[in-house]
Amino acid sequence: MYRLRPRYPMRAYPAAEVPARLPECRAIIHNIMNNLDPEVAQFPHELVTYGGNGSVLSNWAQFHLTMQYLCQMEEGQTLVLNSGHPQGLYPCPPHSPKVTICNGMMVPNYSTIEMYERLYALGC
Repeated sequence: MYRLRPRYPMRAYPAAEVPARLPECRAIIHNIMNNLDPEVAQFPHELVTYGGNGSVLSNWAQFHLTMQYLCQMEEGQTLVLNSGHPQGLYPCPPHSPKVTICNGMMVPNYSTIEMYERLYALGC
């Protein structure tokens, strides 16, 4: 999905340049963009920030969806991410987290690196 990789430089832009409605969302976007900066990330074009496979999101399409959700988010909403897949914006109480992340874990007794790589390739 390299064709969906943004053409603009990947870096942490000043908050005033981030088109999000909420300051918390601007901070989250700032953090994501900083982690994908080529000076910071291990393999930025693959969304990998550290450890060989520690990716921010699963692919560039999900990056764009996440950025869109964060820019559109209003007070009283939270973004739900499931293993790097943005699920959408959901209503929530005012002091709830802006982003809720759930990562699927593989059980070590029943997994192998081959199984992990297969599931990762499938987008799981």
